[in-house]
Amino acid sequence: MGKYALAASGPEDTANVMAGYEWFKAQEFNDLKETRDGHRMRFKATERPWRAEFLPQKLQLTKARKLPDFVDAFPGAKTTYSCGFLVNPELKALIESHETPEDGWQFFPVEILNKDSSEYGI
Repeated sequence: MGKYALAASGPEDTANVMAGYEWFKAQEFNDLKETRDGHRMRFKATERPWRAEFLPQKLQLTKARKLPDFVDAFPGAKTTYSCGFLVNPELKALIESHETPEDGWQFFPVEILNKDSSEYGI
């Protein structure tokens, strides 16, 4: 079990995440119907940029008091063929200072709340 855990902070954020999973599964099913490729080779190779409406706007820290600089698991971050990460502002600035236009990084804001619903980091 991990040292920390994050959860969607409420029903709206949970609904956003679930809508994203449903959208992704629909995309996968449509590709399967079109290609009849059970291995989903084209689907796996097709880039699908993250869509902000499918990500939580607020996450609540449900376990631990401190987050690492890089988080690889939170609601809405993973699908079968792709994943997203949560980075702190310092790491985001470092990534942006080295990225090229071809990298295609996307950053979306998310508010982090403590267990008691107060703002994280304050």
